Amino acid sequence: MNYNLDESIRWCIHKADLALKNSAQRILNPYDITIEQWGILSRLYEEEGCNQKELAEKNLKDQAALTRILDLLEKKQWVYRARSEHDRREFLLFITDAGRELCQTVIPALLQNAAEVTACLSQHELDQLKKSLAKLAAAGMK
Repeated sequence: MNYNLDESIRWCIHKADLALKNSAQRILNPYDITIEQWGILSRLYEEEGCNQKELAEKNLKDQAALTRILDLLEKKQWVYRARSEHDRREFLLFITDAGRELCQTVIPALLQNAAEVTACLSQHELDQLKKSLAKLAAAGMK
């Protein structure tokens, strides 16, 4: 059996992921937010009011990692936790006005960045890539 790391699907995806993350991080650096923190903040911008467990599942994070990120976002006053009216043990997560303003500032720059880094692909290739990656993710979760 012949194995070449540079030709393995894992390595190819890892390299592409790293390049995309680094490119996006350059956009985020002036705002003092990491790509990991951005993933959580932008998810809350899209759909706030979820609990920590739901947010962890949607962002593929374990509870401990999510708690650390939320603590940092809360310290920066971009998110806040509020006790659930239905279950006093549960906290719901919300974005602050400052967090919302940050998202509204950063999203256009990230969309432009995404357009630039994917300009090497046709729309058909990009759509196909997304479908293929979704299939790989689903197969890997089995």
